[in-house]
Amino acid sequence: MKTLVLIDGHSLAYRMHFALEHTHMATARKEPTWAVYGFFNALFSLLKQIQPDAIAVSFDVGRVTFRNDLYEAYKAHRESMPDALREQMGRIREGVERLGIPIYELEGFEADDVIGTLSKQASEAGMQVLILTGDQDSFQLVDDDRVEVLIPSRTPREGLKQYNAEAVVKKLGVRPDQVIDFKGLKGDTSDNIPGIPGVGDKTAIKLLTQYETLEGVYAHLAEMPANKLREKLETYQDQAFLSKQLATIDRAVPLSVDLDDCHLVIPDMKALIGFLEACEFKTFIQQAPALLAPFIDGSSGSMPESTPMISAPAGQMTLDGLATQADSAVAVALQDPPDAMVELADALAYWEPSYTLVTSTEVLQTLVEAIKAQQVVALDLETTGLDVLTAEIVGISLSLSNRLKPFQWPAVNMLNLKDFPHTFPALAFSGVSEEDTTYQTYYIPVGHRQATDEQLSVDMVLSALEPLLTDPAIVKVVHNAKYEYNVFWTYDIKMQGLVFDTMLASYVWNPDRRHGLKGLAQDFLHHRMREITDLIGSGKKAISFAEVPVGDGAAYAACDAQATLELAVFFLGALDESLMTLFYEVENPLAQVLARIERVGVSLDTDYLNTLRQDLDEKLSVLEADVYRLAGCTFNLNSPKQVGEVLFEKLGITPLRKTPSKSGYSTDAKVLEQLAGEHEVVQKLLDYRQLFKLKSTYIDSLPELIHPQSHRIHTSFNQTVTATGRLSSSNPNLQNIPNRTDIGRQIRQAFVPREKTGWKLLSADYSQIELRLLAHFSEDPYLLEAFQAKADIHKATAALVYGVPLEEVTKDQRYRAKAVNFGVIYGQSAHGLSQQLKITRGEAQQFIDLYFMRYHQVKAYIEAVKEEAHETGVSKTLCGRVRDLREGLNSSVRSVREFSERAAFNTPLQGTAADLMKIAMIRLADALEKQGLQSQLILQVHDELVLEVPDAELDRVTDLVVWAMELDQPLQVPLVVDVHVGSSWMEA
Repeated sequence: MKTLVLIDGHSLAYRMHFALEHTHMATARKEPTWAVYGFFNALFSLLKQIQPDAIAVSFDVGRVTFRNDLYEAYKAHRESMPDALREQMGRIREGVERLGIPIYELEGFEADDVIGTLSKQASEAGMQVLILTGDQDSFQLVDDDRVEVLIPSRTPREGLKQYNAEAVVKKLGVRPDQVIDFKGLKGDTSDNIPGIPGVGDKTAIKLLTQYETLEGVYAHLAEMPANKLREKLETYQDQAFLSKQLATIDRAVPLSVDLDDCHLVIPDMKALIGFLEACEFKTFIQQAPALLAPFIDGSSGSMPESTPMISAPAGQMTLDGLATQADSAVAVALQDPPDAMVELADALAYWEPSYTLVTSTEVLQTLVEAIKAQQVVALDLETTGLDVLTAEIVGISLSLSNRLKPFQWPAVNMLNLKDFPHTFPALAFSGVSEEDTTYQTYYIPVGHRQATDEQLSVDMVLSALEPLLTDPAIVKVVHNAKYEYNVFWTYDIKMQGLVFDTMLASYVWNPDRRHGLKGLAQDFLHHRMREITDLIGSGKKAISFAEVPVGDGAAYAACDAQATLELAVFFLGALDESLMTLFYEVENPLAQVLARIERVGVSLDTDYLNTLRQDLDEKLSVLEADVYRLAGCTFNLNSPKQVGEVLFEKLGITPLRKTPSKSGYSTDAKVLEQLAGEHEVVQKLLDYRQLFKLKSTYIDSLPELIHPQSHRIHTSFNQTVTATGRLSSSNPNLQNIPNRTDIGRQIRQAFVPREKTGWKLLSADYSQIELRLLAHFSEDPYLLEAFQAKADIHKATAALVYGVPLEEVTKDQRYRAKAVNFGVIYGQSAHGLSQQLKITRGEAQQFIDLYFMRYHQVKAYIEAVKEEAHETGVSKTLCGRVRDLREGLNSSVRSVREFSERAAFNTPLQGTAADLMKIAMIRLADALEKQGLQSQLILQVHDELVLEVPDAELDRVTDLVVWAMELDQPLQVPLVVDVHVGSSWMEA
């Protein structure tokens, strides 16, 4: 008996949308994918369990069907499809089409009706039918001999629940053929089917158990006792039979279907893999041979009955790999593989460029001469680890091509700086030639422990390459320049001429995507490359690259080097002049500055931290005791579940919302802040949480991050993470230490200069830079006047809004004005302002309206920026950084559109502030090096720079920092830099 699977597309999509909405699964482009993932997870789960002979999908078409003619209120109460699901339905249909699954739908009929008709045709043709759906309407189609229903669990891992007639009875209490009678009696609130008022499940089941059908119930109506039930049955007889008619699936939809068209054949395997990659479903891609096995034999529509599901671990997605993993029956079949199998293997095959292995001095010298002649080389380092202070070079891959021709980049003075060019020496730029598209790629092994061939020593290789690496006339192309800089610094080589970082080029081109080499190669070069985990594993079982055999390491590294060079060609054609300027004048030179900051690190006073830890432990104990006393019981203060039970069940506080999974109460910080006035224990919990988080995140963790060699902390600055251009830091994140709370300042006290005597920390930060940029861009006369007069901007705003003299502004008025000043920048709503200021929403809205009435040019500027963004699809900074917002601005989801509009306005402010800080860092680092000063940049935190300065250089460096950050005053209002000096970061 052959098997046909029928899928109710809309029903399944709805079920998976609501089941997985709490995950907020999305691509790097912010495209939601949770419903798409759930849909195909359910489909692939079915294919794992059953290898069907045929498959088809049906979707609803419009909201009006023949049932609306029978009963106007049918489904009338249902809300329209959620915006986030509507956005994903296109992807779901695309995936179905990529799988080659036919879609059947008809105007005026629901997907249920189409499926009912197809199941009837298939069962009459002698086929077994499985219906994959998200609701129970299809239970009426169940026939033990021919038709069963499959419903996915709320959690994808739990798979599919299968319903035959016995399972339907267990679930509903009635047989499949009684389902429509059951709904005729009790109705169905989800579809707005009325049924008989007052008749519920138990009554309906009792009546059908005794009388079998709705008709049977009314045939024996006269025999029933004269009670309320009989009265209802008599009153609502017509409504009962209408309800049964509405609930009945039409199995005679006028569709002409050839079931042979439903056989499993994928028309374009590469297009399918491309769809999975676009959705970033990496797990599905890795499991593709197992998931797609039922589609492989296009000639018969299914794999032979005796053939088990083919499975292959990640990294073995080739025909050979599949054959070795399969049993003998599959191995025999693969000796003459079907076309679909070949296409699948081809779609999943890894890119393997040719390369030369360099294991002799003669070949090494040939390579050196080739680089000198070419003057452009891409390089990639393979090392023993990611810690640049201890990483040892295992191998060096290099790639050459005649496509790239070096010439001088014409530097552009984007801010009209007086002493431009302010960057490092003039950088070369690589032009693209179409005359030669060949690449010569090499791999030099120097540290493999399993080498079968002779390896050259790392000292010999670096001795030969150093003149090239330090020659600014030879163009180096890399991916992630910071790492390359730091590793070579370990070997006392200061690389110069590094003029193209493909990771930074990708970031400049589109900051909202991910910038990993493998992903870029896949998207833009169509090269499928191995992940490093395929070679070394992951987690605690991961091995060093030094343990990887030379052959495997060479093939992997050669891909990295050549892909980097090919991506350089791509981005050189993609970046326009404005973005090239941003790349060459800001991002590229900044990489070297950040590399040095990371390498230098910062010192920590561990004795002070130990004392602070003891003090906080005592404070936490006091807070814990206070919470227990106020709650009247003991519980785990770090357990959201137990906190929710105590607050909302024991103490009776009204909860604001449930957790995303609906299994408990939300007790996140925002919820507790809103409930702080409800009970004294809530504020105590907030205080405890803040203290506990800062203690565990910084006070307990920072000493463990001190490097054993340098005895300092080395944070990593992320140059390609934020969409606005701001830097972020990690391992540890030093940008999230609060500086306006006592505990935050106490943590900053632990950061000290390298020596207790003779050295200081110097902190310099921009004063209200984003408000100054708002004045510059909006040209609002009141803002301009306030900043040019060096007035207290928040006091000036309060005076303007409240209509009082400057000297009469109260402390509370200034506080409110300050909240609005900064709230405007981030698009704060009246609701957000009311929560911040603890005032009513009406008062907050009135204050915002007054603000924009006074600062009318600010309001006009905001609206102009949004309008321009809708017209062009992008938002830009003063230095030409571009953020593409088209997808969000055109989204059907209102919240997404509003977020994109706020981003359009915020980008010129926060993005320009980031650009100015980056240029200031480049200027300052350049001046410190050229003047031979010992002072060094050690931290960058948003609008602040921190330096380690010997006492003898304090005056000189203070002047340099102010000069570097003022940037020759490029705005209509002055850039003001506040400088402080102290023996710790807190004092500075």
